[in-house]
Amino acid sequence: MDSSPTSARPRQSKAFAWPDAAPPDPAWPLIGRSALVADLVTDLLAAPVAGSPRTQVLSGLGGVGKTRLAAEVAREVRAPFDGRVAWLWLHEASREGGLASAIAADLGLAGVEPDHLADAFAETISDRPALLVLDGAESVLHDLGLLEDMLALAPTLGLLVTSRMAFERAGLTTTEVPGLDLPAADADTAAIAASPAVALLIDRGTRAGADVTLTDRTGPAQAAEHQFASLLLASRIEAKGIVAQAIDGIAGLVAAERPEEATTLWAAAETIRREARHHCLQADRRRIERALEAARATIPEEAWSSAWAAGERLSFEQAIGRARAAIEPSTSGLRAAAQVAV
Repeated sequence: MDSSPTSARPRQSKAFAWPDAAPPDPAWPLIGRSALVADLVTDLLAAPVAGSPRTQVLSGLGGVGKTRLAAEVAREVRAPFDGRVAWLWLHEASREGGLASAIAADLGLAGVEPDHLADAFAETISDRPALLVLDGAESVLHDLGLLEDMLALAPTLGLLVTSRMAFERAGLTTTEVPGLDLPAADADTAAIAASPAVALLIDRGTRAGADVTLTDRTGPAQAAEHQFASLLLASRIEAKGIVAQAIDGIAGLVAAERPEEATTLWAAAETIRREARHHCLQADRRRIERALEAARATIPEEAWSSAWAAGERLSFEQAIGRARAAIEPSTSGLRAAAQVAV
């Protein structure tokens, strides 16, 4: 779960062509996404020359790290694009006039008639490569026609879009951003330390002053403890989709010994997703379904139905409490990190 303190939206306006739309400047390093960043940068740099799709869409659950990933890509292409990188925050755009208003306000095009905005934008881009990042595009999906006009009129423009909702249109490439890989419950200390998810939490906790040292004695227990810490961390930033993902992970940890408890947790996670209108990535959905069916096969049908119904009745806060109790964390370092890292 690649989170970052981007809510304050710190801008790095120096050396950017559009200072009012400069990308954010994250204070923390990106962990576990280097290969994906490299692929995105390569595609965006090649697109204006090679004629390949010029729009890259990052989709995934809220809180999974799409914004942080996009910020890193923007940082990487700043020099090759000679600072011609613009960033638009669109999470509130649907209530503030939509995509057109955001473009006009942040790119110095205020006063341009909406019907002429794409032409004015193309003149601003001219014939030099540039990247426009649209963060939170799920709020302006009805405005995508404007983007198509802009791409048609500005052939050197690349687009990087983040959205909780995946969408398909001609000429774009969509990448589902998954959560960071978690260690296996029985992983040794080296494997736990190598896990991107644990590395992320250790980095954030260390920066916040928490002791999150992994040792041979505490390391194996911290694989389970990370699930608990991720749960707390996600609930602090109200990323309910990530909370559901963490509960799924905890259910998987206890399923072999306590299939009924795991079933209750899986039901609670599914209820959280449904109420928050989040959707599992397809790979995660298949994994959960396989684990759920395996647990269901070990207990009577009546017991399974009762356990599932119990999970559906849990409130968000009760589900967190139930998941925390399920793994009975015995180490305190990562728990402390989760409480102070946000």
